[in-house]
Amino acid sequence: MEQIALSTIIGAPVYDSSGELAGHVREVAISPQVDPNHISDFIVKSRDGDRLVSLKSVLPMQDRVVRTKDKFLEWPHLVSSEGLLLLERDLLGDLPRETSDEILEEMEPEERQEVAELLAFQENTAAGRMTNEYLALPPEATVNDAINRLREFEGATDTISTIFLVESDEKLVGSVPLVALVLSTPDTKLSTLSPEHVIFCEADVSESEVAEMFDKYNLQSLPVVNDKMHLTGIITADDVISILRSKI
Repeated sequence: MEQIALSTIIGAPVYDSSGELAGHVREVAISPQVDPNHISDFIVKSRDGDRLVSLKSVLPMQDRVVRTKDKFLEWPHLVSSEGLLLLERDLLGDLPRETSDEILEEMEPEERQEVAELLAFQENTAAGRMTNEYLALPPEATVNDAINRLREFEGATDTISTIFLVESDEKLVGSVPLVALVLSTPDTKLSTLSPEHVIFCEADVSESEVAEMFDKYNLQSLPVVNDKMHLTGIITADDVISILRSKI
């Protein structure tokens, strides 16, 4: 593939071999263990979640449009980003401010806002490591409501192990593990499935403290809140693994 600026790729529309618009490029990935110097995959935000598109199946890019040799259904779902280096998430914050601003300007508005919010935090804090891909529902929602939201979720499924409960002002008030949904009837209110005390961390907590919390409480995900207890993002087990690897 010819050299193309990252700002041209992020947010670009992606068409499959049938000519159907299948989604937009959400991320650009490298597989460090295979080839640390070249892009290996595009992560495409599609109508039914994130899918992984190998660069081998991508045709030469023209007019900021990505076209592939394969049909949409042949693209595997992105179950986990473990083992991948995501350029937008992992590297954008290390670029010079002028360069990162240029890349942000080229993104779709929704993508630009999400990334800009994450870049505002220091990398070695909880907020700097969190993702804003999570599911949150009001306490009065039911198990059936949660299942419907799960089906509609467009992000990477590896970030979802818990449904978080928030009030109308985004204040965190509860959490429900996915296994509890399976064991409950559809009309069960989520508030009745939440533990009395929710484990969370504040945005400015150090990444080492985050790792300790995952170890102490055997967590799959950890909600991050601001000084008003508003849910701002979550940290996943994959994120903690990345923290630990960076210290080796």
